[in-house]
Amino acid sequence: MHSSNKIETEVATFIIKKGILYSLYKKGVDVQVENIEENILARKELQKGQKIPTYVDVSEVWQFSDEARALAGGKEVSEMSSALAVVTGSSMPIRMVANFFMKFNTPQTPTKLFNTKEKALKWLQDFK
Repeated sequence: MHSSNKIETEVATFIIKKGILYSLYKKGVDVQVENIEENILARKELQKGQKIPTYVDVSEVWQFSDEARALAGGKEVSEMSSALAVVTGSSMPIRMVANFFMKFNTPQTPTKLFNTKEKALKWLQDFK
């Protein structure tokens, strides 16, 4: 699906609402580097060069490859986000992957992990 404020890729849906980019990963996806490359293109098209606070929900993801994590934490993605709020939900495996990401693929923008959407969105308000 594609509209002026929404793009769907193989593994995620991207929507811009009220100055925040929502990056909503689909349930059970195995994210590979080509998926992150597709997501970057989708974000570039939606954001049109704007740096924007980003809400990322990975609570239903099956796994991220090492290469996908590295690309997602890289300079190109960081330059598109003024802040990154990552919602992992209550899944311990997803939290472990997210913590690993934070430790070894340190994002270059303010990034924080959350259990709930509400807390993540509240934190992002300061970066609008």
